[in-house]
Amino acid sequence: MTTASAEYDRLKHENAYLMSRVIEVETELRDALYELRQTFSGLHALENIKLLKAEELAASFQVSQDRIYELVRTQALPKVSLGTHQLRFDPIAVRRWLDDGGRASVDAESEREKGLHVVAD
Repeated sequence: MTTASAEYDRLKHENAYLMSRVIEVETELRDALYELRQTFSGLHALENIKLLKAEELAASFQVSQDRIYELVRTQALPKVSLGTHQLRFDPIAVRRWLDDGGRASVDAESEREKGLHVVAD
C-alpha cells in the first residue's frame, strides 16, 4: 500500500468517525432541547395550577374532610402548609400520590421507621 493510499484510508476513517460523532451530538442536542421545551411548558402550566382546599379534595375523592386530615396526619397525603392551621393540596402532587398507589412517601416511611415521626396537632 502506498503512502498516499494509506493517508487516504486514514482520512476516510477519520471522516467517518467525525460524522458519527456529529450525528451523536446532534441527537443529544435534540434530546436536551426537547427536555427544555417540556420543562418550560411544564413551568408555564404551573402558573395556572390552583391549590385545592381540604373540602374540595374530599369532594373529588368522595370522602369526608376528616379522612383527608387523617391522611395528612399519617403523612400519606402530600400537602402544602400555609402557616400553622391552613393546608392546601397541589393537584399534581396528589395525582402522583394516587399513581404511586396512595401510600406514604418514602421519606415519611423512613422517618417513621427511624422514630422521627412527629404527630401533627
